[in-house]
Amino acid sequence: IWNLGSLFESPTTKFIFHNGKFDAKHLETKLGIKVRVDEDTLLMHYCIDEREGTHGLKELAREYLEAPDWEAEIKKYLPNSKVPYSAIPPEVLHQYQANDCDYTRRLYFLFKKELEEEGTEKAYRNLLIPATNAFKDIEQHGILVDYDYLTQLKTEMEPQLEALKEEMHNLAVEVGFDPSTVPGGKLNPNSPQQLQLIMYDLLRCPPFEGARTTSIAALEAYKNRHPFLQKLMEYRQIA
Repeated sequence: IWNLGSLFESPTTKFIFHNGKFDAKHLETKLGIKVRVDEDTLLMHYCIDEREGTHGLKELAREYLEAPDWEAEIKKYLPNSKVPYSAIPPEVLHQYQANDCDYTRRLYFLFKKELEEEGTEKAYRNLLIPATNAFKDIEQHGILVDYDYLTQLKTEMEPQLEALKEEMHNLAVEVGFDPSTVPGGKLNPNSPQQLQLIMYDLLRCPPFEGARTTSIAALEAYKNRHPFLQKLMEYRQIA
């Protein structure tokens, strides 16, 4: 453990991870050492292809390196999610880990070239890598907050929220919202069902990307259709 800790202190050693925030956090917890993420192939691939669900190590190794499914060998030792990896025979587990490391390293050199070609290396290096180390530390240790300042903000903003709720209620009633059908007889701006009714049934907004969503993206797209939607955006920002 001491040798590993001193290795992470070395400024000349480069540590390459795949989803480094996860691994580094667990290394710090288990071993009590400070771990830094220098490179992360998951984040590199995010700069190449930002679609969700495309960044898994096994999937990327198959796509880019025609790697076999090296996870198949360990699955028979893990019949359910409650069985720990310590149940896997050491020789099988070590081979699995070796493949993880090998393919992560190979992907690093491939993705490094693609980042340079796409011009996204600066965002990766100056934004995502510092951020993943910061978030790792936050998850591990928490953050300090100014409780008195937060209490002051709450005191200042609660009247603003109440005023906006009243305005939104009145605007909703104007377009046909029936308050007698909801608990308390008042619009609840935190109720997705009530907001969907107003946006898509009463204001007749078309489904946003095929869904009756009240996401910020949908509100941005439809905010000029009615003052109610602008007030909802304002309410969410303050809340």
